[in-house]
Amino acid sequence: MTPQLSICIPTHDGRATTLRQTLESIRAQLSGSPPGTIEVCISDGGSRDGTGAMIQRIQPSFAATVKYQHHTVDAGFAAHEINAVAMASGRHCWLFSSDDAIAQGGIETIRRVLEADPEILGLSFPFITYDRDLSGPIVGPQAEAEDSKYFPRHWRHVRRYDGRREVARELGVIFSYLASHVVRRDAWAYALRTVEQAGGPHSKPFPHIEVFSRMLDTGESWRWFPQQVVLRRGENDSWTPRVFEGNQARYWMEMLGELQRLYRDLSGHDAAVCRA
Repeated sequence: MTPQLSICIPTHDGRATTLRQTLESIRAQLSGSPPGTIEVCISDGGSRDGTGAMIQRIQPSFAATVKYQHHTVDAGFAAHEINAVAMASGRHCWLFSSDDAIAQGGIETIRRVLEADPEILGLSFPFITYDRDLSGPIVGPQAEAEDSKYFPRHWRHVRRYDGRREVARELGVIFSYLASHVVRRDAWAYALRTVEQAGGPHSKPFPHIEVFSRMLDTGESWRWFPQQVVLRRGENDSWTPRVFEGNQARYWMEMLGELQRLYRDLSGHDAAVCRA
């Protein structure tokens, strides 16, 4: 049986504990979905923290296939994100992170949305920001949604966005956050080949935005679903210590420069959308 949904997770050294919480949040709700509909794909960039042993311990209790690849060399986030999707066999791929979690009932909620609309190019949805230990939300879900700069203007309602300009304007900001998106695997694969033929992905922190941009070349619709099914772990940035040696100024210069470039491409070089 071909899975309906593959949850694709890139990880790296130092994430064994947070990844275990991610996997436990998935394992705890698998009984709510039909057997064989969910799989988990993990691409590990050179971890030496017991990640493989942890996965081996919990794998027998998973009511889903868990695919795990350990690479002795960390090729970087972009490479392992792309590899995690390449490992997948599901019709749709949920691009997930190794330090966040899926809210109880979230898998079945997203699975049912996809079941009702299987041809959708991509699906995005909001998150709730939790504390570093995932013990509770920093603010209430409603307050976060009201104040968030990540979410589209009409975040409370199911929306279908048509055309590059509309998708970029409404969803461009949340595209920078990895775990809030599900994509149709065949569309991702086709778009990735286009990116690779152009010598990319060029973005180290946001390779998925490059692929999303090429996916939008098809002219197909992208959908927004308003339920907050992702628990986003706050205060757990790994980019600054791993890549920028703790230098916040270098971090923000790199991130914002990348986003400027990516949003220009995502919007089709529409200056008004980039400013928005």
